[in-house]
This record gives sequence, C-alpha cells and structure tokens, in this order.
Amino acid sequence: MRNNRFIAVAAAAWILSACSTNATSVAPAAPPGPATFYVANCGLPCSNTANSSVTAYDALGDLVTLPGGFPGGVGATTVLAFDAFGRAVTLAPGAFGGLKEPGITYVPANNTLYVADYKLNTVFPFDLQGNHVTVSGAFAGLNGPYAMAYVPDRNALYVAN
Repeated sequence: MRNNRFIAVAAAAWILSACSTNATSVAPAAPPGPATFYVANCGLPCSNTANSSVTAYDALGDLVTLPGGFPGGVGATTVLAFDAFGRAVTLAPGAFGGLKEPGITYVPANNTLYVADYKLNTVFPFDLQGNHVTVSGAFAGLNGPYAMAYVPDRNALYVAN
C-alpha cells in the first residue's frame, strides 16, 4: 500500500507542489466560494489507516493554524472542499463520485478540476461543483496516474504514472 499523502496546487495558474495520491487544489473566485480548496483524499484504501489530514503551511514551510481545521477528511475517499480558513464547504450529494484513489489539480484555462485515479487508471475532469465534465480526449496510455501538474505557458496537463 502507498502512504497517505497530500499535494497542494494553486489555481491562480501556478503550482505550489505536486506529488501524491492525495491532493489539495485552490480555485480562484469560483463556486462554491472564492478561494475554495479542493482536497482529494484517498483515505483508508491507500494507507490502510485513518490518519489522513490536511495541514496548512506558508511558503517558507512554517505551520499555519487555521480556525476551521479541515474537518471531514479522515478515512474518506473523495474530493472535499474547504474555504481559505479550513472550514468545510458543502458540495452536493454525489459530487466527485466514483473515485477510488484520487490525486487532483486545477486548470484555470477551462476552470476544471482534473482528478487522476490510480486504481481506476484514468483522469476524470470535474467542474467546481463536482460534476463530471466531458472532454474530447481519452487520456490514453495511463499506467496508474497519481499526480498532475498544469503548465499554463504550454496549456498542458502533465500526469505522473
């Protein structure tokens, strides 16, 4: 089993970091709120433990304490949404459904969240409310995708297998 980890990505067209099954992505001024963080949490299937969590750090690596504390991430295999203070943002029932082992990134060019699913061996595009989005490509040739990075200068989504 792979370790239960998170990645953080900024949706203001810049990636802060990327490398894992679990992920965090920020969407600018988009529903369900301005500065919403989307966390792809693999939970129990990935780590066989209930020790999943989200921790906030500044750009220097110093711990940032937020009043919300990012509730609801332990043991869940889904995408969760939080505001900039770590408070849960409610998504519709079934949002980001069907995921097994997700990793996430945001692409501002089309306002879409892309979720790589290691176990399902595919990449799912979603709108900011968690609804599947149809794209013209099929993400062919994947082999256990687990992390992604978007490069705005090339309008390219790079997928780690």
